[in-house]
Amino acid sequence: MWLTRAMSLKLLAHLHHFEKVSLLREQPGYGGYAMETMVAFMREAVVAKADYVQPYSTEAETLPLGAVPVLVTNIMMDSSKPVTVLTFKLSVGQEVNLSLNQELGIAICKLLTNVMEGLDWGTGIAKELPMTEVGKLSEKMMLH
Repeated sequence: MWLTRAMSLKLLAHLHHFEKVSLLREQPGYGGYAMETMVAFMREAVVAKADYVQPYSTEAETLPLGAVPVLVTNIMMDSSKPVTVLTFKLSVGQEVNLSLNQELGIAICKLLTNVMEGLDWGTGIAKELPMTEVGKLSEKMMLH
């Protein structure tokens, strides 16, 4: 799948929101500074045991979406159920659903942040804006 800058920012905002949602599921009652501190501890624990040195491999046994990458046109997250689902809407009319657990969400967030910093895409913006504002910003940045 291909992510534009706007979709990357939206995904990053969803992942930051997911970190807090997953913490509240495990430890209800956290808020403010306590929540930010606990989220930071969760990130450190996941990043410490993740393998970020294995090189990317272009060899795959199956290519469910085909050999050509498909543009992501929207990203939605549903955290109302016990398992959070991230939905990628594709330009070809299909959707890809990804069930997130805490470790996977944090690992994807870390990788996306690293890539965006390398591209100088302004990752700080998604952390500072509420989800509603990130959605409005993404809509303004989309090109048709």
